[in-house]
Amino acid sequence: MAPNSPVPESDLTAAQFDALLRRLDTDRNRAGEKYEEVRWKLVRFFQWNSCLAAEELVDETLNRVAERVAERGDEISDVAAFAWGVARKVRLEALRKARGPEEGFENCAPPRFAGGGQFCCNGRGLDRHKTRTG
Repeated sequence: MAPNSPVPESDLTAAQFDALLRRLDTDRNRAGEKYEEVRWKLVRFFQWNSCLAAEELVDETLNRVAERVAERGDEISDVAAFAWGVARKVRLEALRKARGPEEGFENCAPPRFAGGGQFCCNGRGLDRHKTRTG
């Protein structure tokens, strides 16, 4: 992958790929068809979510899925559903990488309102409160 790739380099072994295909279907031809179907749906997912490197993100997703399937075997009952979960995480990682380093909220000034209060999030939602001075 290119140095500016939105995903890290990952090497998939033949054994990991075979384990993935076996989990998709015992018949190798049907497994290949299911793999292509999952792959196509993941490409569409990344394209719909405005990811420019959709193919690379799909490769990374399926590599991670294959690695987990090879490690955990029968623990993953629905490989396609598991792939969707991995794809969402890969998408978030790619978006974070594309944005670059983020500044913490402490570096942002809170919004001010006419009443001298501000909005803050205390874990229960947004509550209006008065700021303390002095």
